Amino acid sequence: MLTKFSEDSSLKTKFTVVVIWLMALIMSYGVIQFVIHSALSIWLLILPIILATFVIAGILLRCKIARWFTLLGVYIFIFFPFSVLFIPQQDGVVDSEMLITRIVTYLFLGLIAIYTLSNEKAMDIFYIKSNPKEHLIFIALSFAILTMLFYFIW
Repeated sequence: MLTKFSEDSSLKTKFTVVVIWLMALIMSYGVIQFVIHSALSIWLLILPIILATFVIAGILLRCKIARWFTLLGVYIFIFFPFSVLFIPQQDGVVDSEMLITRIVTYLFLGLIAIYTLSNEKAMDIFYIKSNPKEHLIFIALSFAILTMLFYFIW
């Protein structure tokens, strides 16, 4: 059953479900934009498209593993603006005002997504018990993935 709420659901449940649907729409839009603007062959894009489709469908169908992948993606999304501090700039100057605005925006959007996927209503929706330690694992994994990205690409 797709994630939904009834008329007598609490405001927190309605907020959680609406944000989960919005995240699914944003992720769908992101996949479409990635495919449109990618310079890769369509054959190389099939696997990422299939994986993204399963994650999007998974959070709508209340899958724990899809929630984990979504949380990992959110943490990578939050920490990515900090990568500008570690990547050498061509002119040696970092636009600090733009960087601060981007970091604050990413933090705000990311914290809403993390709260939505981690509050007690989301735990009821996904049929899991709350485990605050899982966020430490996702933070460590996101740092590891971003570090590998910098090491192999930049």
